Amino acid sequence: MPLGRLSSRALWASGLVAALTAGAPSLDAQGTSLPWAMSSPAAYESVSGMVAMGFSPYREAPPAQPLDLVDMLNVDSDIPAMCHALLDEMWRGSATFRRQWTRVAAAHVRIAIAFDRPSAIGAVHARSEITRKPDLRVRILLPVVDRAAVEYFAHELEHVLEQLDEVDLAQAAASRVHGVSVGGATPVFETRRAIVVGGLVAAEVRAYRDRRQ
Repeated sequence: MPLGRLSSRALWASGLVAALTAGAPSLDAQGTSLPWAMSSPAAYESVSGMVAMGFSPYREAPPAQPLDLVDMLNVDSDIPAMCHALLDEMWRGSATFRRQWTRVAAAHVRIAIAFDRPSAIGAVHARSEITRKPDLRVRILLPVVDRAAVEYFAHELEHVLEQLDEVDLAQAAASRVHGVSVGGATPVFETRRAIVVGGLVAAEVRAYRDRRQ
């Protein structure tokens, strides 16, 4: 490249920089150092197991006036009165649970919650019985209604969403994919998806409780 052309371009670039920075304070004049050391962003593990940096699931605020959760469901649903306060807290505290509940309600799934002694449930904390005849129904058995029930219920509710997504659990277990496992004489399926979501809802509700204290 000819020297004359190079010099003219250099002068033009210098003039452009001067024009852009005219009137702006220098870095030294700002009196603060630049944040070269960035703080670690929040991490969020999604249902699929991917980790998204810089996103916090706790930032989504609940509606100012919580809806009547029972009225959102199919009229044939059966939610005991002693569960209402727990579900309301889950709605207020967990964006993940709000998405779960809203989708189940929109699909008109019939939900019944029942209680069983831990000895009858065995080593499992909770279980759900899901049928599709004539439409999608679920009976969720919980041992207790306490803080632990938050994770149990969200876990079982995610199994309902798996049915809405038409996940073939038997095929997934046979192929050993999607974190699906099966056990017992009567096939009982477990999925990593339900485990992760149950834990996520529990964490969101704990954070909500901590903020209120």
